[in-house]
Amino acid sequence: MIVKSIQKNVVESHDFKSEIATIDASEMRYISSLLRNNYSDTILATVRETWANAVDANAAANSSTPIKISFPTVLASTYSVRDFGTGLSEQELFGLYTKYGRSSKRGDNSAIGGFGIGRFSPLSYTDSFTVVSCKDGEKIIISVYVDEGGDTRFTKLAEESTTEPNGVEISVAVKADDINKFAEAAYKVLKFSCAPFVATGIDNKELRYEWLMKNHTWGVLQIQNKSGYYHRRQDGPLVVMGGISYPLNLDILSDKLNAFPIYHSLRNSYAAASFVFFFPVGSLSLHHSRESLEYNEHTKKNIVSFFSNFEAEIRAVFQKSLDDINDVEKFMSKVNSISDNYVLQNIASAMPMTFNAANGDKIEVRPNFTHVIETLYWVNRNNNFRLAHKADKKGINPATFYSNSNHCILIADNERHLFAKARWIQKNSENADKRGFCVFVLTPEQAKDFLTTYTTCKRVFLSSTTQKLKLDDAKSSEARVVYSRGAYGYRPFIGSANLPEEGKFYYVKLEYKDKRPVCEISKQTFGQNNSYDFFTRLHESKIIDQNIVYGVFDDSDISDEAVNVATLVEDYIKKQLKLHSESISKNSEINYRSSKFRNSYVKEIASSLQKNHALRVFFGEASQSDLAFYNNNRDMMQLFEITKTFIKETIDKSEIDAEYDALMNKYPLLSFIANSYAYNFGEKTIKDFADYISLIDKQQN
Repeated sequence: MIVKSIQKNVVESHDFKSEIATIDASEMRYISSLLRNNYSDTILATVRETWANAVDANAAANSSTPIKISFPTVLASTYSVRDFGTGLSEQELFGLYTKYGRSSKRGDNSAIGGFGIGRFSPLSYTDSFTVVSCKDGEKIIISVYVDEGGDTRFTKLAEESTTEPNGVEISVAVKADDINKFAEAAYKVLKFSCAPFVATGIDNKELRYEWLMKNHTWGVLQIQNKSGYYHRRQDGPLVVMGGISYPLNLDILSDKLNAFPIYHSLRNSYAAASFVFFFPVGSLSLHHSRESLEYNEHTKKNIVSFFSNFEAEIRAVFQKSLDDINDVEKFMSKVNSISDNYVLQNIASAMPMTFNAANGDKIEVRPNFTHVIETLYWVNRNNNFRLAHKADKKGINPATFYSNSNHCILIADNERHLFAKARWIQKNSENADKRGFCVFVLTPEQAKDFLTTYTTCKRVFLSSTTQKLKLDDAKSSEARVVYSRGAYGYRPFIGSANLPEEGKFYYVKLEYKDKRPVCEISKQTFGQNNSYDFFTRLHESKIIDQNIVYGVFDDSDISDEAVNVATLVEDYIKKQLKLHSESISKNSEINYRSSKFRNSYVKEIASSLQKNHALRVFFGEASQSDLAFYNNNRDMMQLFEITKTFIKETIDKSEIDAEYDALMNKYPLLSFIANSYAYNFGEKTIKDFADYISLIDKQQN
């Protein structure tokens, strides 16, 4: 293999001393150790490098004799490779063969090797191996080993005449625990070899692959492990060069391949493990360990060029089976069944395809381009048809839609009564009762990508032409009981319900918050944990006169006689404010003034002072009519407190706050009482504070 080198133009000055860096002979044992231990998988390296050298030797001699490769077994624990090349003479063995980095293949892309270190790879696994060379009737046996000083040493063990054919045999003693590992390495190294060989010690059936499709540049394997499942998604495609496979790291090439759809369908996908790409020797650079590709500009350029042709070829293969189909539903069905193999189906649905419409239009379809759906109605696990809350929402693409009969599309060209229209679709669908039934609401712009203009699919509906589902057609299964006096006790929001077909009933509009249904009334949120007392108050106050309140997620299609509780409460509060504004305001003011102090002792101190004293005036005094109003309308006042709305508009808190600050400045010790949580001041303490206030008044007068 031609090893690429980077050419640099360097300007030298003859006025300065210059010298070329070399390797000191005394340090060669250290350098050779680095080269020997250059591999992360020493067994795989031993099999790969010795095999590659045998293939190159046969090719150089134009020999058609199959290479003999023996893998270790329990009875014969030796790994060996025998080529039928020209063999090596003693001079060649002790000349070229003993030199690290020297190679006769570096200028030849017909050879796999070229770095000049692969022949030493067995020394990464063991301390010694044997080389037997037959050349022109002479056999030489050499031991290659690492001596005690760490040097790589060649020692001739024997020499004799022979009638054996020319060639070299490498033999490596294997540890008993590594026998199976050598077999595993064999399957990785030999599976794509084009060179003839005879292998013993392994199951040759494991080397045979079934191809789904294959040409001279790429192929798709029918790859399954022993459990019948596809490789995991971290397994990427393989690159084969000179019959040796290397993993292709697609992540490194993201900036170069991002424009190719086939790249995105392979990246991080289990389907990638089925693809094999064939490259001529030398077209891609290798790491000097030959365990992986070197992703320099030379390699990247050739991979990008390959992907351009590869995508066009595989797209043409798929497109050929689609050209005569002019119905969208049949077209998408074919895309999703383009092969019996799920890998090819996945790739086909991820690539742009051309739809040839009956009217002559040619439209590029992106089967797997996903739209995020904002509005989705579906049948949930309780078999209720409802609006999906945020956690349930998902995307939809043409491939998924046309391959799933439980999916329908509602195109919102008119946004009125969408939920009622979706319920009508569910009611009239044959698959509506199946779990997973969905109605996706798309805008007209989104719907274009689903080719709805050309489809004969009966699962695509226009909102403007879809009927509403009336209450007598199906009793809004979306509704639930949020309050029931007596029937459910204190447990509101407990389950689905049917709305009354006719007559007045009460309802609230529900929405999901933190995956739980809630309703909002007068700016206060009510849910399962805090609604019962509130609705009970409404019932006891006779604001609602029925024992049940329903919750609905969509009120666009309910009876005109239905009463919205939120509207009812707000109208009631506004009416009461208008009728009793003075008493309500007075009561609210008194409550706010009292809330400025953390205990009631200040008010007791104030009541012992003169009637017109500033502290006593601060607390205010309700008239008998105000007290009567409060006692007679206690439920209404508590309702105001629950809803925490409107009431704040009836009093001027800033004026009260200013009065409070003036009192604190005039009577400093009051701040102690105001912020105290003391449980019992006692009459004497109250009198002492009243005397303190009187003393301050006298001093300031």
